[in-house]
Amino acid sequence: MRPVYPATASQSKTQGTVDLECVVRADGTVGDVQVVSSPRSLAKKHGLDQEAVIAAQRTPVHDRQQ
Repeated sequence: MRPVYPATASQSKTQGTVDLECVVRADGTVGDVQVVSSPRSLAKKHGLDQEAVIAAQRTPVHDRQQ
């Protein structure tokens, strides 16, 4: 799932990459999500970190071996 791009970030043409680390549960859902790196000053101001975490939590992970 792609994150929702916050309106303030879009209006200011803010761009950046948010790297996440997450736990994938046995049922394929995403558990604990931590921001590993991001353009902090811009990400916090415009909510990019939060939207990336929300998108990761909503994205199911499927076992490719099944």
